[in-house]
Amino acid sequence: RSTGYHRTVLSVQALLKGFLPDIKEEDVPDIEIDDLMDPFSPHHEAYELLDNLLSKDHVIEEEKKWESLRCRLTNALIERGILEENETFKPLAWPWLYEIYICLERYDGLPEEVQDPHIKLVEENLLRRWRVLYHDHTYREKVAGHMRRTVMESWERVMSNPVQDPPTEIEIYSAHDSTMFAIISELEHRYGIHLLRDNKVPPYASTLTLALSKGDDESWEVQASFSGACATETTVERFEP
Repeated sequence: RSTGYHRTVLSVQALLKGFLPDIKEEDVPDIEIDDLMDPFSPHHEAYELLDNLLSKDHVIEEEKKWESLRCRLTNALIERGILEENETFKPLAWPWLYEIYICLERYDGLPEEVQDPHIKLVEENLLRRWRVLYHDHTYREKVAGHMRRTVMESWERVMSNPVQDPPTEIEIYSAHDSTMFAIISELEHRYGIHLLRDNKVPPYASTLTLALSKGDDESWEVQASFSGACATETTVERFEP
């Protein structure tokens, strides 16, 4: 399954540039894509609230401070050939910049004028943007509420099963960056667990595993483990469902 997010396509292009710097563009047949709803899509039910949250005066003022950085990083991608040059220039938003540059950094493909401190600034601004959104209960519920209800229903079925020695129930989620942050924020606000330490963005290509099991004292416990393809370590927390 894949997604039709434009920034994901650009990230794949950035990866290919890193693997195959001399690659030439060729015509390829149309590919059928199984689109998943992006919370940042105008068609998502949370989009109007998203727009309102990001339109607050203090959010706009903070964005203005960093617009020159967005412009420089976007221009670097145009000069590298990853982005097309258009008559109407518009700098990429933080989610786009982060995903593209994290792919380039991973495979030593960063433009010469872009260094690690620049990537850190992009990450900090992306995290600031997500905090504005996902610390809002209504927005978080619209984005991650369905996931939480689905998981809880699965756990309730297992816990109500009279089987003496039930197997461990495991739910695994691999999601797009913003969706993964929504899931982690929901766990943090619902259960008080902190899978993201040091206030970082989830590593690219993150995976979240929730394992429900029954202990020797007949109590139920969930072990939440968080890791990613670009992560250096796995974070594990436990809580009662």
